[in-house]
Amino acid sequence: MFGWSARSAPRRIPSDEVIPAFALDDTSANRGIMLNWTLHFDAVLDAEKLRSSLEALLRTGDWRKIGGRLRLDAGGKLEIHVPTIFTTERPAFRYRHTSYDIKLSEHPIVSRIPVATANPWSRPILTNFAEPDVTDLDELLYSDLPQLGLHVLSFTDATLVDLIWPHTMSDAMGCHDLLKNWCHVLAGREDQVRPFLGYRTDPLETMLALSETDCEPWALRDLVLSGVGVVIFAIRFLIGILWHPSTEQRIIFFPERTVTNLRQRATAELDAGTFLSDGDVLTAWCTRVATADSKRPVSAMNVVEMRSRAPAGVFDLGGAYVQNLVFPAFTTFRGGVVHEAPMGEMALAIRRSLAAQVAPGQVAAAARTMAQRTGRQGEGKQPPVVGDPSAQLVVFSNWMKGKFFEVADFGPAVAKGGDGSSSGTGRPVYMQVMMLGKTSLAVRNVFNFLGKDAAGNVWANAVLTSAVWRRVDAELAVLGYAST
Repeated sequence: MFGWSARSAPRRIPSDEVIPAFALDDTSANRGIMLNWTLHFDAVLDAEKLRSSLEALLRTGDWRKIGGRLRLDAGGKLEIHVPTIFTTERPAFRYRHTSYDIKLSEHPIVSRIPVATANPWSRPILTNFAEPDVTDLDELLYSDLPQLGLHVLSFTDATLVDLIWPHTMSDAMGCHDLLKNWCHVLAGREDQVRPFLGYRTDPLETMLALSETDCEPWALRDLVLSGVGVVIFAIRFLIGILWHPSTEQRIIFFPERTVTNLRQRATAELDAGTFLSDGDVLTAWCTRVATADSKRPVSAMNVVEMRSRAPAGVFDLGGAYVQNLVFPAFTTFRGGVVHEAPMGEMALAIRRSLAAQVAPGQVAAAARTMAQRTGRQGEGKQPPVVGDPSAQLVVFSNWMKGKFFEVADFGPAVAKGGDGSSSGTGRPVYMQVMMLGKTSLAVRNVFNFLGKDAAGNVWANAVLTSAVWRRVDAELAVLGYAST
């Protein structure tokens, strides 16, 4: 009557193989996030070699699942429709190549790409240099576009490689497997490509069966918010959004010297021989800065991958699992403790709580809890939140274990080094991850440690309010002064 019409999915292709999305992939949070990962290479890369090698990988065995199309079944659950063969009309991934006959430093936007320096800092994440071709899951559901997008931007002295995928496709370590095996094909090492596992059968089901058999309870089960506690937490969270409706995604740069000094200062506050990782110390520092304006309790949540931590026999570590296989691990602090306790004690508390929660039995128990509350078993409920209902939640995702600055080895595609030579390392000098989609609008107090570059510097993404960013910048200036 008014010219309105409901959006409809494209016609089904009878030859497509239909695979239901797995439990931890099809969650309400994942549906609302698209991830845009940009890698900066200080060399000219052959875009066609990048394209053809990725295509060859996705034509290999069960790797073709990544080339599937997303659909909803009659009950609103997510499905993956995988073409029998990929063609020009129905490719394995979306591809664009933009070539600029200028140096990167001459581009009005990309010239502002962050570079390593002697002191720590935060900078706005690089945006508007390449319009994303997909920014929301609906654009995939109501089209015949594949999940993964690759955009190569070429300059006369550098290359940007831009990847976009829905969070329903994979977590960070799944994309680590994708990147590593892509590099194998690029280098002509097809014999080293790992088999794609978890094509139709979710390995999580094996772990759920194990957890039911072992019946080990989740150690945090009594701290999970429920009933009135959930309502109080939700109200406080919504009030925070109303008071600070806008957030900003920025990059934080921690020079190697700054990280080393921070870790040494923290360990000096503890008994001799006590070990703290860079991740422990940076998590403690970020937690303190993010919550400095409040005396409320704090819940620090770490997103932990379960592939390498699950009970024996659940995952074949000789294969690749491109899916979401993570669970939340929490460290809770009473009101005021975050600002009063020495940094070393905070970092040690985080380390000890994580160690207790990543034991194989606890991983199985956490996976069971997650599956019961989210995705297909949980009818789209949110993951559990642990701690005091009035607590501030700070979320961390640590990619340093993935060593992405090393794994992303595009050396075989180097056509010309950034200085005009015919050689180059083919490894990224900078990377960033930007969140797109509906859920990203409500995300805040989130830190993502992307990894260490070749010089040992740590790069991180964060989504914070402007007030928190002002504190971050002030504390980074103090760190820089202390490191001189």
